[in-house]
Amino acid sequence: MKVNLFLNRLYLALNSKTKYKKGGWGSHKGDLWYFDCVCLIKSILWGWDKDINKSHGGAVYKSNGVPDIGDNKLIKVCKNVSNDFKNIKRGELVWMEGHVGIYVGERKVIEATKAWEDKVVLSDISNTGVRSYHGKKVKKWISHGFLPYVEYNTYDGELPKLPKRGYFKLNDKGIEVKKLQKFLNWALDIKLDVDGIYGNNTKKAVKDFQKINNIKVDGLFGTDSLKKAKEYIK
Repeated sequence: MKVNLFLNRLYLALNSKTKYKKGGWGSHKGDLWYFDCVCLIKSILWGWDKDINKSHGGAVYKSNGVPDIGDNKLIKVCKNVSNDFKNIKRGELVWMEGHVGIYVGERKVIEATKAWEDKVVLSDISNTGVRSYHGKKVKKWISHGFLPYVEYNTYDGELPKLPKRGYFKLNDKGIEVKKLQKFLNWALDIKLDVDGIYGNNTKKAVKDFQKINNIKVDGLFGTDSLKKAKEYIK
């Protein structure tokens, strides 16, 4: 699974109604989804995409070459494991004894935990691994590493410069729109025509990007969307 799709699904879980449940890997009742820390990660790698018509939201047990292993074993299969958190990359697994999460950039981690609100949360991580949520500290991350089931591809293009009005809108045209379309293809793992025309398909992709990242969904690619895009390519 490409790292952006992996992170987008994590944000999809974060922005859904969730509850911590030991062994929960995408089971649901109505609009409530159940996860524990390691099963949140495995369920997404197994295909969870919040499909309410399927028993585990689209996840298929042990699919995509991802075994059913626990948190303490998962860190052992990671590559380039380190306890130096200064240069951690988006999509890396973070680990402490009996608990895991995923680093999503900007010193933030998505994790399913009972420590604070008994659900999937966006917590803070310092450059020394200190873990906190709204200023409340609970334990400390010990190490981090690259999951072997995730493709950590980097972006080789430029981000667009916003027009003077501060945002792109429907029917805009030009080289900067091409840059935006190329970024959206990479960030969302889609195949927009890179034609430099901000048409309905580009607008829909911008809305999808905004929805995933909890930005106001208006289809206008402006300062908030660009700020998040910059986080994606760090």
